[in-house]
Amino acid sequence: MFPPGPGNDTRQKCFGRWRGGHKPRDVFRVPPRSGQLAVGGLAAAPHLGVRHRPADDWQALTEMDGSVDLKLLMTVAGMLVSVVAAAAVAKREIKMLTDTASDIEDRLRKLIHRVDRLENTVDTTSHRLGILAGMSSPDSMERRYREIERLRSDVDQLKREVQK
Repeated sequence: MFPPGPGNDTRQKCFGRWRGGHKPRDVFRVPPRSGQLAVGGLAAAPHLGVRHRPADDWQALTEMDGSVDLKLLMTVAGMLVSVVAAAAVAKREIKMLTDTASDIEDRLRKLIHRVDRLENTVDTTSHRLGILAGMSSPDSMERRYREIERLRSDVDQLKREVQK
């Protein structure tokens, strides 16, 4: 059932004690539920009526020799590589987002400066237009025409007096 190797003798003992007369295809090893003291547990196929049972022999489970096999090392190495790769990808994405944000900020500052200049130009043009509109308003033009007429009549009057 379990391949021969370090740590598997304990699994064999625990599995053999629980299994009893069951066939090997009816039982398989599963991790324990949270809060249980057992390192591992055994589960039986549903047709046996048992769904989950912790390992029976705690003493046998604690007698493991503590050796590390190649599979465990490869698993840990794979996890480390994936964490480092994820960190590198995250770092690159953060740098790219920071660059994009700084570019957007520069563009926004330029747009704000441009809008300020345009507002000043609009205010100046509006002021000039107000002055020109006031100068060419009908009331102003009528008053000027009257003034010019009066000046002409005064000039005519003075000319007549000089000729006499």
